[in-house]
Amino acid sequence: MSIEGQDNFKEEYAPVIGVSLSRKLGDAAALYVVPLWASNLNTADIAGQDDHALVLGLGARVRIGPNRFISGEWSPRVSGYSVGDNEFGFAYEIAVGGHLFQINVTNSFGTTFAQTARGGLQENLKLGFNLSRKFF
Repeated sequence: MSIEGQDNFKEEYAPVIGVSLSRKLGDAAALYVVPLWASNLNTADIAGQDDHALVLGLGARVRIGPNRFISGEWSPRVSGYSVGDNEFGFAYEIAVGGHLFQINVTNSFGTTFAQTARGGLQENLKLGFNLSRKFF
């Protein structure tokens, strides 16, 4: 469960309910399914659009070397609000020590569930970089 809001959490609240399901396939791969329901997505009051959406996030990560991976995700909206394209992205990852370096391409700037439910940018790809640290 989550909730986000605009203007320092003072307006346009968007609650989300979802669950993350994953399945590891040995050391070679992992699969992810993230069904979620998000509300209050139509903040621009676009006529004829629903205010909520049901989204089915799908993802996978595959090991291609001892410390190298490729990953991808796609988040199609099953029903409801559908202004932007379905969000998708893919990445190349390198693990070094406790760090993971990732270079990715996606059609969305979204980092939250509500932003993902609103969808990606039409005919527009973005190049990004992430660095994460695993603490033992």
